[in-house]
This record gives sequence, structure tokens and C-alpha cells, in this order.
Amino acid sequence: MIPALTAYYLRMKYLQFKPPIDPVTIARDEGYEVLFSDFGGVYGTALGFIDIYDNVIYVNKSADPQTQSYVIAHELGNSIFNRHTDWARLGNAVYWDRDIRNRKHNARNRIAREFALGLIAPRGMVRNYADRVPSEDLSKLFGVPNKFLTSRI
Repeated sequence: MIPALTAYYLRMKYLQFKPPIDPVTIARDEGYEVLFSDFGGVYGTALGFIDIYDNVIYVNKSADPQTQSYVIAHELGNSIFNRHTDWARLGNAVYWDRDIRNRKHNARNRIAREFALGLIAPRGMVRNYADRVPSEDLSKLFGVPNKFLTSRI
């Protein structure tokens, strides 16, 4: 509930009332730099990550636009809700304990996902458009990968 309310507050604060919600503008207005980078082989298949010490969100520029949008919102959620967790600085990058077997990770990831979807694809807003927009276009309209939209309709 808290992630959804926080997302709602940010949408209202930045007058984002209809899709597409722009997570880049919201993140920048909240004091985060958003950088689209070529991850190459350095970070494997990572889609993005956040440096919480420097307030920089890194997004894989090779990802499709819907994934990029979601990643920005997700990493913003990580920063807001998981700021005081197990982060480690490795060289120039900051990593969160991403061991998927770790229950804390799964709970933290769920909170960031709830925030991200609440920010850029709020359930009520998606439902309002679901009847009028073909399902294949909803993903583009909301800037969210299709796999996340099915739970919003």
C-alpha cells in the first residue's frame, strides 16, 4: 500500500495524470541523474541499477523503451524504499545484494516493483484504457513490459 501511495503522490506532485507517465522527468526532478549506458559485457544481462551514493540511475540503452521506463521507475523505488539496505560499492558501481535466494531481496524487489507499476502503470489508469486500446498497444502507452500489464487489468 505504501509504495502505491508514494507513487500516487509523485504522479500528483509532477502533474502526471495520464499515460505515458514520464519516470525520467520524475526521477530528475527528485534529484536523480538518469544515464542511458552501453553495459556491454561488464554488467552481464543487467537492465539497470542505481548508485544510491551519487543518486544516479543507470539504464541499459540496449533495452526496449518499455523496459527502460520500467527500470527507471523500479530503481527509483529501490532508492526510496530500500535506501538503507545492503549496498556495496565495487569500483565505480554500487550493487545491492541481488542473491535471488535471499528472502530480503525478494521482499525488497517486490516493493520496488509495486512502486514502479504504481508510478507508471497505476491499476485504475490501466483499466480505463484497457477497454479502448488494443492489448499490444497498452505496453507502449504505459511504457511497461507486457508481462506486468496483465496483473493491472
